[in-house]
Amino acid sequence: MENSKSENLFVGDFSNSAVLHSNLGGNGPDDGAETLHIRDVAGMESGVNLVITVDDSAAYSPNDSKENGLSYAFGLINVKCGSTARLRFHFVDALTNQRRQFSQIPFTMYDFDRTENGANEVATIEGASSYWATSTTELISDITSDGGSWMSSTVGDSDDNPKDHAFTQQQRDRSVTFLFEHTSTFIVTFAVQPSSAGCSGVGGRTFLYDFNNSNSAETQITPKGWSSSKITRPELSYTWKDAFVARNNLGDTGPDIDGLRGILIKKVGIVGGEQIDLSVTVNGGTYVPNNPAENGMRGGWGIINGKCGSSVDLRFTFLSSFEGTAVRLPLVFFSFGGLDAGIDGNCIMSITSKKYNKYYLSEDTELVTTSTENGTMFSGTVHGEGLDPNMKDAVAYRFYNVNEIFATVTWGEGGVGGRNLYFNAGREISF
Repeated sequence: MENSKSENLFVGDFSNSAVLHSNLGGNGPDDGAETLHIRDVAGMESGVNLVITVDDSAAYSPNDSKENGLSYAFGLINVKCGSTARLRFHFVDALTNQRRQFSQIPFTMYDFDRTENGANEVATIEGASSYWATSTTELISDITSDGGSWMSSTVGDSDDNPKDHAFTQQQRDRSVTFLFEHTSTFIVTFAVQPSSAGCSGVGGRTFLYDFNNSNSAETQITPKGWSSSKITRPELSYTWKDAFVARNNLGDTGPDIDGLRGILIKKVGIVGGEQIDLSVTVNGGTYVPNNPAENGMRGGWGIINGKCGSSVDLRFTFLSSFEGTAVRLPLVFFSFGGLDAGIDGNCIMSITSKKYNKYYLSEDTELVTTSTENGTMFSGTVHGEGLDPNMKDAVAYRFYNVNEIFATVTWGEGGVGGRNLYFNAGREISF
């Protein structure tokens, strides 16, 4: 992700922290953004806030969401018995909400214990570079080449939870510290595994954590395969089936009248484990719709309605759902469809884009190409209604390493009313 401020070792301090918002995974107790937001996690006026989100739109089930937040000198996550929660921890600037990247982030989890009937607490880590645990640890570990899981093995309850950093030996033996490097975010999966008797009598368990290396006196362990030097292309997938229109006011023409311009489609994809949105705004010219109520989504495609005899320059921007800032994607196939003409052969639709690596057309395409000073223009030739199921009226562009895509759309002269342009971003060509 972009816009990260790179800094040195992160040292956590919850002593002056406060919960600003608590609605992790939409489970309350607050309304609004589905996050857990904690202020000043590196001391008073540090300017570093912590935001926790549910990763990859996965489910999160607490037993009591009101417990989420802080407990004495520690952060706390409540998890229902029999459930798993894959959570992402983000460090952000308190004023700008942009990411704060650190060279090293220690992350310690405490109080791994089990219930009397054998329900266990389990945490799975990915992306850490090393870890520390006591030589007499009570935790059962299962190390993999890129992470591992740690599970409780002895019975405990809230009476033996740590309240400060003056730990007993048993409290140390129930903790483990991980080191994350050169990042502003990391993922931890929490689970409460039921016993053979199930979850009877066990509502949930709490996980305590902070950002101090409370096990620094122990031997640092770097398992085979763990490395902070690995640089891989972030995994990218698209989730148009889950997408929805959150704002619909392109060119300030409505139908929404909240004062914010553009079309915002939420949850169009996931990159590097984080949700991305797509924004459409006017980049030049005047957008003139025939019926702005047509704008939005249909059948997994975005729609822009235009009036015959008009033209507009559009900007399509990929945004972080969490930050609202532009996200650069390694590879994008961006398609435009519905490029056809009115029943009388007028109001011919055309599209022109720039800075693409390659374009694709169906074998029996109905589009014609024209070279212009602004690039290759693709225009419809026959009458059509909506998006052709065989993609005869569509063109797909391949872009590398972009956060924005620009296109000029023209609805030709003649005809009555207007026509709809269809657009979609995807990893693979759909024809």
